[in-house]
Amino acid sequence: MATIKLGTVPGVYIQEELNPALAITEQRLKTAGLIGHAKPTIDVSDRAVVRDSSLAYDIIKGYTSNVTVHSVSDYLSANGTNLPKYVEDVDYTVSTTADGIKITWLDTETESGEEPNQPVAGGSYYVSFTADRAEDSYQPLLWDDIDAIEAYYGPAYYKDDNDEFVVNEVTTAARLMFSNGAQVVMIRALKTNQEAEVVTALGELANHELQTVISIPQSKNLHKILMQQVVTDSATENGKERVTWIAGAYDANNQLSDDVTVIADYAKQFKEQRVVLIAPNEVTLLMEDEDGESHEVNVSSIYAAAALTGMTVDNNRTVAEPLTRENPVGIYGLAAATAAGNAIYKRSEVEKMSAAGVTVLVIRNNTVSVNQAVTTDTTSQNNRELSVVLIKDEVMKTIRYNLDREYIGHYYDRNKTPTQIKSSIVLMLDDMTGYLVQDYDVSNIVVTPDSADSTRVNVKMAFAVLRPLNYIYISFVVTL
Repeated sequence: MATIKLGTVPGVYIQEELNPALAITEQRLKTAGLIGHAKPTIDVSDRAVVRDSSLAYDIIKGYTSNVTVHSVSDYLSANGTNLPKYVEDVDYTVSTTADGIKITWLDTETESGEEPNQPVAGGSYYVSFTADRAEDSYQPLLWDDIDAIEAYYGPAYYKDDNDEFVVNEVTTAARLMFSNGAQVVMIRALKTNQEAEVVTALGELANHELQTVISIPQSKNLHKILMQQVVTDSATENGKERVTWIAGAYDANNQLSDDVTVIADYAKQFKEQRVVLIAPNEVTLLMEDEDGESHEVNVSSIYAAAALTGMTVDNNRTVAEPLTRENPVGIYGLAAATAAGNAIYKRSEVEKMSAAGVTVLVIRNNTVSVNQAVTTDTTSQNNRELSVVLIKDEVMKTIRYNLDREYIGHYYDRNKTPTQIKSSIVLMLDDMTGYLVQDYDVSNIVVTPDSADSTRVNVKMAFAVLRPLNYIYISFVVTL
């Protein structure tokens, strides 16, 4: 018991003590997983290198191909362009090894009589260079700063070696996520255009706690792979509940189609609460190049899915808040719109796709808007409404994490532990009531020791969740 500090005046002194059980519910950051291509080369400015006093060279590890060193200097480039720099082939030479960039310092004068210079042993100098990405950049990395993402993966819109503009999938999608509320994104950059690498990336992300996984590369085959992966990850034995979005509907000839019937029929092929199909197939982004000029660029609507995912992983927003009628920041228009401000679908077409399990983007008041956020499983309200699926996942993750933290690995008293577990669940449901849970009945939470396994407890529970309001029906009579 905590020591109560007594006052100097006679009376009753009461001090609240912390009840550890009341603090059991811990909320963790909601995180999105993102798979896509980044700029294949990296521009590094002022990489600090310490001059190795025991060797005639220094190694900048990780960069082994397509290396161009722009400058080597004792000074940061930001301090001025006219500051003295070391001179290649006079002071140093550059080569690449299996370990990285090798800066070899020369110690003999050149044929023309120039004396070489080099940094002080043990001191720092700075190297600016361009190179192919290091291998360790093609692994899942967690980010909480879009500027850091752009510095690492490259600008959102750049020119390639053929002087053609390229949309940087990773930076563009991550910027849309952060612009719409995401605080943390896990990125797995792709090195190749092979679908096999996307499969590998999905397997790597399967080990992490993610709410949603977005793959910018899309194809009919990848749609099936994405569905299989999130279903597997979300299985009871794996406990990594998540959803994924897909974009692009394919007809009977395996061709992309904007036909409403094709899109509706394509959604029915999945019938999975963890898969969200977005339509139309393309949206328009307003991209700014490295010179500051703006370009309207048509891209896959998976980028709109990335923007909407930013909303669902916003830790300042409950997942019970539906995406219906939301306006994703950064989506400039719908690529198939017949004219600025005109919707591309008739109301009957929107209703047809929504009924089939398609999340349809429309234009309202000259702004891209979500008609209704649904999954491809229309068999029940619990599976159709995306917000309900995300609530179920978050409740399960919260209960699993906190019970594991509090009870697993501790001794099990068959007379006390089941009651304690029930109390913990009640406290968690109380905690979630009003932003995830609508209500629950304590009598519907039943915790019993397993009859066959003395190390197991069985829990059965029921609760109602907050649901989106989709319809308001009004009837009226005009009186005299």
